[in-house]
Amino acid sequence: MSLETPAAAPVEPGPRPAPASRGSGRARTVGWWLVAGTALVYAPMAFEYMFRFVGDGPRLWQRAYEAVVGETQAAGVGSVHTEQAGTYADLRWLLLGHTAVGALALAIAVFQITARSRATPGLHRTLGRVQVGMVVVSMSGALAYLAAAGPSDTFDGPPFFAQLVVLAGGTLAATLLGWLAMRRRWLASHRTLMLLAFALLCTAPALRVEYLVLGLAWPDVTQEVVNLAGGAVLGVLAPIAAMVGAGPVRVPRASASAPAVPEALLRVAVPLLVTGLAAVAVGHLLVGLDVDRVTLTTLVALAVGLTVVAVQARAARQGGDPRLAAEWDVHLVAACAVPAVVAVLWLAYAPLMTTHEALGAALLTGPALPLATAVVLVAWTRRPVRAAVEVSAAGR
Repeated sequence: MSLETPAAAPVEPGPRPAPASRGSGRARTVGWWLVAGTALVYAPMAFEYMFRFVGDGPRLWQRAYEAVVGETQAAGVGSVHTEQAGTYADLRWLLLGHTAVGALALAIAVFQITARSRATPGLHRTLGRVQVGMVVVSMSGALAYLAAAGPSDTFDGPPFFAQLVVLAGGTLAATLLGWLAMRRRWLASHRTLMLLAFALLCTAPALRVEYLVLGLAWPDVTQEVVNLAGGAVLGVLAPIAAMVGAGPVRVPRASASAPAVPEALLRVAVPLLVTGLAAVAVGHLLVGLDVDRVTLTTLVALAVGLTVVAVQARAARQGGDPRLAAEWDVHLVAACAVPAVVAVLWLAYAPLMTTHEALGAALLTGPALPLATAVVLVAWTRRPVRAAVEVSAAGR
């Protein structure tokens, strides 16, 4: 089964994407400023966060967190501040490199994805190389920290450990793939992959926002619960945010492939979704687990994500852009596959940890795997295909 087919037109550029409605354009602008503002506010907090284990500092994040949710949840039993103090102190140099360099990479990335940055190619290329280098250092530091700490000494144990490994590895992979795409002059692919990398980088500030929102909504729980629930939401919504940000993109019809999702696969997408949900529900019943807040937040996030993907797919079809419609079909199939992937991962994790931990690890890692893979597949189909052009030209 192929996910792409060469376009037939030999030279003519593909149709420009249909212009967004005024409301849609305004929503994108507001969404962008919210994301950029959150990232830029969080960056200095992340930069100085680990310096408390080296010397005194302003403790920007900790003070802001305590001011919103109170000292009990922010610094009491069950908080990162208390539960991870020893591990953070022992591995402070690895974490310091990760947080400080990662904060700078995030700040650069906010500028890099803007049209103003791309309007100055020289500066864009220079900052891009710096950003890639910083992401490599930051994510390598994160993976080294996780290897040194292990699942038992990671906040929230094996479930969050599994998500952090997937997140660090995914951010590193998306960034390096984006860099390789740029080296090959695959501009549309490069932009798509770097938007995925940016969305994954933004999970750090987005999770802190969730600490504040969920902490206020659930004052009776510890940060451990808030952290897992917030991570579950981001596992679904971060790749979908990258999908929305990555399209529409004008891709020359003569030199690019187009995704082709078989009708049979589209027809089984909804049954796959229902089957996956049923498998997770049966798993809860068989092992006697209650539907906890992490499961509920995952289901809510998946419902929101599926709605976004379905609306975008329908709008692409109505807009008369077959390429964009085909791309959203890829995302739709991936979104429908999420519960099934969660069920399979739950079984895979079960021999390695407790049943409840295995479920948590599956909920935190399962959604991101098919959704992020769909973004990478779409990026691949946006690359130039010189062979298709040469064959079409030779046939004239």
